[in-house]
Amino acid sequence: MRHLRFAALLLALAATASADPYLDAARDIGEYLLQSARHDGDGIFWAQYEGGPPTLKDEDRQFPVSMYSGAAGTGLFLLNLHRMTGEQKYLDAARAVGLRLEKIAQKLPTGAVKWEGTSERKGKSIPEGYGPGLYTGSAGIGLFLMHLHDATKDARFRTLAIAAFARVLEDAEAEHGGHHWVYSFQDIIGGEAGIGLALLEMHRMTKDARYLEAARKAATWLLAKATREKKDVFWTTFGSKDAGFSHGVSGIAFFLTAMPDKEYREAARAAAHWVESVAEPAGKDGVLWKYYAGDPPEGKPNWVMNSWCHGAPGVVRLFLAAHRRSGDAAALAAAVKGGRGIASECRLGEDKPFFYNPTLCCGGIGCTDAFVDLHRASGRAEFLGHAKTIADAVIASLRSEKGFRAYASYDEADEAEKKHPYYETGLMLGNAGIGQALLRLSAEVSGKGDRVIQLPDQPFALPAEK
Repeated sequence: MRHLRFAALLLALAATASADPYLDAARDIGEYLLQSARHDGDGIFWAQYEGGPPTLKDEDRQFPVSMYSGAAGTGLFLLNLHRMTGEQKYLDAARAVGLRLEKIAQKLPTGAVKWEGTSERKGKSIPEGYGPGLYTGSAGIGLFLMHLHDATKDARFRTLAIAAFARVLEDAEAEHGGHHWVYSFQDIIGGEAGIGLALLEMHRMTKDARYLEAARKAATWLLAKATREKKDVFWTTFGSKDAGFSHGVSGIAFFLTAMPDKEYREAARAAAHWVESVAEPAGKDGVLWKYYAGDPPEGKPNWVMNSWCHGAPGVVRLFLAAHRRSGDAAALAAAVKGGRGIASECRLGEDKPFFYNPTLCCGGIGCTDAFVDLHRASGRAEFLGHAKTIADAVIASLRSEKGFRAYASYDEADEAEKKHPYYETGLMLGNAGIGQALLRLSAEVSGKGDRVIQLPDQPFALPAEK
């Protein structure tokens, strides 16, 4: 009998341990990141691609610092893993990221700071971290440091964050009654829309009016650059019409929706109307957006990319933000249509959901993240079910490494890469982002939706209209 009770206890413990598969998988990813971290005194950092073929030498690797692919984004995930688990080692790791960022920050004569790192795009090394962007530079790094200060109460992280935003303010150039940043592209990732959202977040966190005023100037400049046709407002990106979130109209309109001023929010509503007008039917009662809105540039194909960057998972953020800020039922209905389009394109009726890759920016876990927001806004069980279905498929695709599970990227045709895959570490294209979205799903399922720190381009990071 005693043996039976002991066996029952073991079964109960096993059931408890696996009661939350999303938190379990996020923890595995966190453990992999802890084990693969590179140490620099008290600080830690990662290569953009850990692992990889034996021919790849350390000096060939990229060590980015940004929110998109670098230390700041990975640090944010670890900070959130601490918030969800209460485990000190994850907070210690996030703090070590902050110490590394402090060590490598370049001090400017004005007292501001900047960072320089490298990342890789299409096989070419590119500088990153040197600009002001939310995902590509100082604004995103500064926000991570502010959240790290809140968690650790270490004043040096707040001081460093303010110095990062001092650099953002100093680099703004006056034009069209507002201001802009000369090496940005209007967008969420590195441009005025993302920087503006970061400035609004800094204003909320510090109550410093300079940040709100700077956000207003960025919004004024964006209005001056807009194209107006009848009741619509839109912006062109690299000479093309783009309804998407990362570089296109939805991301810019999201920022204007977040503004407290009537003129900007009216422009955002007009932009949302244009975004709706270029949607295409998908499945039953759903819509999707193609990579280009209208005719693509000469010689380039147009396709549906069902992702945060270019597609419905990002676009629905605009409509959810509009609903959160104003309670507009039509905006929520537009978001629901987009959500049903995502489900249609993911082919959720089949055995294996379709997505380009598992990442937050371009793939499956970005769809899960969109479904979590849709469920939270609408209360529709279908969206929580979709979020789980895709998350389950993403978790099943993780590879065992160092005793834990993590996302591995490799060329199917390259036998050397199959044996030595790359493990992308960052937020938007790597393991940190997969873990982050899994934490959000875990929080949604458990009713702890506010526990995960969100970036300011997410709908529920915005204050609801009173």
